[in-house]
Amino acid sequence: MQVMVAVSMAFIVLSVSAYCFKTLKAVEDSTPIKKAFNTVEFICGIWFTFEFVLRIASSPNKREFITQPMNWVDFLAIWPFYLDLIPSITDPVIEILALTRLLRLFRFFKLNLGLQILKHTMVASMRELFLLVLLIMIPVVIFASVVYLTEKVDNAAKFKSIPEAFWWAVITITTVGYGDIVPKTTAGKMFGSLCAACSVIITALPISIIGSNFSLYYAHAQARLKLPKKARKTLFGAANVLVTQSSRPSDDLSVEEGDGFQADHAPNRRATTVVNGSVVAGDGAPIGGFSKR
Repeated sequence: MQVMVAVSMAFIVLSVSAYCFKTLKAVEDSTPIKKAFNTVEFICGIWFTFEFVLRIASSPNKREFITQPMNWVDFLAIWPFYLDLIPSITDPVIEILALTRLLRLFRFFKLNLGLQILKHTMVASMRELFLLVLLIMIPVVIFASVVYLTEKVDNAAKFKSIPEAFWWAVITITTVGYGDIVPKTTAGKMFGSLCAACSVIITALPISIIGSNFSLYYAHAQARLKLPKKARKTLFGAANVLVTQSSRPSDDLSVEEGDGFQADHAPNRRATTVVNGSVVAGDGAPIGGFSKR
């Protein structure tokens, strides 16, 4: 099973790499290299089809298999390979559908511990993420409106409307700063500086909480990995029962050296001996079990 998963992951990386490198101009201009990449994609398409059919056939619960989102992603990612073989379908349609093969990369979330911790962190931090979105949207609307009013006369070519100013506000409040749209007036620069300063406070609080959740899940995962594996002890016969009971401090069992395992049990004070895996009393009568005081 591990070999199958490793091979599948290798084909995913190979397929995505071939899809990306095919867009290079050197590859598009070279016919032999382009044919080589097409051959790689053909082999990957055959493998993913074989793997998907094998997973359906080996699935014990077909209904549960159908309801899993990643299985639908794999199903949609296979279709562009076969649609490319039909001449009547145009290339733009195939190129759009081919983007679904990139969604296969999400399968790494099932194999990598760090990605699983990240997924659980995002699920546990949904409130903080929603708060972060609100804390960004509200200042974006406010600063975009203010800067538009200050720049609409002297810099109307850049700030044509408030919705178009949203781009400048988002880039500024996330501290990216592409520089394609900048205010020119003194008032616009002042509000722009205030927007950049507020972004540090706005984004720091929710992100710190998300980082704390990630550290918590990571520490929990590391602690579970360090736990020793418990060995399962199976008891066979009365001898093992006596050995187990002798390890309990509440049992009044005394071990004497000799041919048999002898004990004086508290309720009846009868000496017992293990003979051929059976517990018998001193008079030879079999005993079905022991009772604690």
